Amino acid sequence: MDLLQRFLLLGSITAPRLTMDPPWERFLTGDQIVLKCNAGKNLHSMKYIWNINNQGDINGDENYIIESAAVNDSGVYKCKIKSSTSMEKTTYSNTVHLNITEPDLTTIEAVPETLWVNQRLSLRCNFTYALAGEFIYTLYREGSKFTEIRSNNKSVTTQIEHVTLKDRGWYRCQAGFVEYPNAPIYSSAHKLVKIQEGPVRLSVNPEGPKEGDNVTLTCNCADPRVCRDGEYSFLRNGVIVNSDSAAPEVYRIERATVKDSGSYCCVVLSNRLKYPAQSVQITVKIPVSCPTLTSDPNSSWVALGSWVMMECWSHRGTPPIRYHLYRDQHLVNTTVTDAGPGTFSFAAQSEGDSGVYSCSASNGMTAVSNCSETLALTVAVPVSCPALTSDRGNSSVSVGDRVSLACKSHRGTPPIRYLLYRNGERLTSEKDGGSGTGAFKVNVESEGDAGLYTCGAENRVNHIAKCGEGLELTFTVLSEGPPYLLISVATTVSLFVVVLILLIVCKTQRQKKGNQDDGCQTGTGRSSPLQHSRTPAENPTSPGHEIVYAEVQMMRKTDGHGTNRARKHPGEAGYQVTYATVNHLQMERTRQHVSRREAEEPPEGDLSIYQNFRRA
Repeated sequence: MDLLQRFLLLGSITAPRLTMDPPWERFLTGDQIVLKCNAGKNLHSMKYIWNINNQGDINGDENYIIESAAVNDSGVYKCKIKSSTSMEKTTYSNTVHLNITEPDLTTIEAVPETLWVNQRLSLRCNFTYALAGEFIYTLYREGSKFTEIRSNNKSVTTQIEHVTLKDRGWYRCQAGFVEYPNAPIYSSAHKLVKIQEGPVRLSVNPEGPKEGDNVTLTCNCADPRVCRDGEYSFLRNGVIVNSDSAAPEVYRIERATVKDSGSYCCVVLSNRLKYPAQSVQITVKIPVSCPTLTSDPNSSWVALGSWVMMECWSHRGTPPIRYHLYRDQHLVNTTVTDAGPGTFSFAAQSEGDSGVYSCSASNGMTAVSNCSETLALTVAVPVSCPALTSDRGNSSVSVGDRVSLACKSHRGTPPIRYLLYRNGERLTSEKDGGSGTGAFKVNVESEGDAGLYTCGAENRVNHIAKCGEGLELTFTVLSEGPPYLLISVATTVSLFVVVLILLIVCKTQRQKKGNQDDGCQTGTGRSSPLQHSRTPAENPTSPGHEIVYAEVQMMRKTDGHGTNRARKHPGEAGYQVTYATVNHLQMERTRQHVSRREAEEPPEGDLSIYQNFRRA
């Protein structure tokens, strides 16, 4: 190792730190004490030097051990180190003061050394030093100071009225002179104080009594020596209660009520010492009553996204009470309250929150369910904008047409009412019959039935009017121009020709029979002059003779303003039709059918076939 490394090594060595184990302020003769000189680093080839009461250095090891301390070991200790490769030394460490005293001058007494919880502990510190004066007595528990007393007496006493398990452990006391603070401190030996759970215990049967139960309290003693010939007493909330039981260690409560609840304790008094039991809290519980379920808002339905608050409340029962909320008999949530109802709040986020709600209650004694009225809740979804469709689409309509319209919202909670509008004015409404669609029928009776049709929808949540695309129904007038007129004329002419053929056939048949009378006639009862001579055909008694005639009528339906008025279309005022009718009848010829034109002269030649043709 070169000089630079040695210099750096020496420069890095600092003063050591001196520690003491155990770290007590005072020691008794016979105690083992270990002093350690800690260099702070893992250095090799180090030498340790100890100094006691500044009386010179002593070479030693890292640990200075006093196996059995004596009074003359008291003093001030310190240490330092040096490297084996250098003659230089570190500075001294911190100092540690050792105070070692004879134990027989100071003693401590514990009465009793073994005691029960809640018993009284008496500690006495005795100092037998020959000199008189004012002394300072200090008592320690497990090495920690817990009290200090100044007195001129050679003995002092302190008490712990009701010990607990925390008070057990090693105790000692020490005595010093008030007038001589630098004089030696005299300490006693350690005294072990044992503390056990109390010998007396209180039991309750049943442990969780309910209203109306008979309750028995028994005061049990685990140590017969303590409880022999002892006096038993029971207390509720710190007040003595009288027992009507023959056994002194038993206290009975007949038909318990809520007023019997409280903190109970029993005490055994023996040899002027009290042995209390740990207190027991007795709560006489009341069974829960059948709960009621209410909701806010108080309605059977709520809009989607709304907040719902339900309260389940048993008006009678000892808290805490546990409430359960069910939807369709499936558990949804649970809450526990010490007072008041159980509250459940949730947001109706979907239609899945709809259902039948119920609740139950329990308090560890009884549980009641399925006894209260249920609440049926429906989460209503707003209707969407409906769409309007038609069996014709956007088309033209005419008089006599029947148009079917369908209005449908693809989203919304039933019942849904659909509304039909024409040109912005409401016409009618229709409830959804279960198919999800509102059906409407439009009978076209006039041009006013055409226009822009739209529809709306409404349910419990919202109302939508005249939304979406509409349907345009255009009114169309049927045209009756020249083609229709030609058809009408052609039909009339055709009928006229047929009548002529029938008349010719009748004339031919009459000539074959040699009948000079007209066997075939046309008209409506009018006869010709040829009928003046009676023939067998005119005889009502002649068999097989009858009158055959045809009647041709040409008519025109008008509006009452003449036949030359322009033709109208169907459905319009003044509409007219030209048509012809042909009636072909056979009837027995009698005198009643003789035409009132019998006196007229018949036409000559073949024109007689037209003689009974009449235009009406």
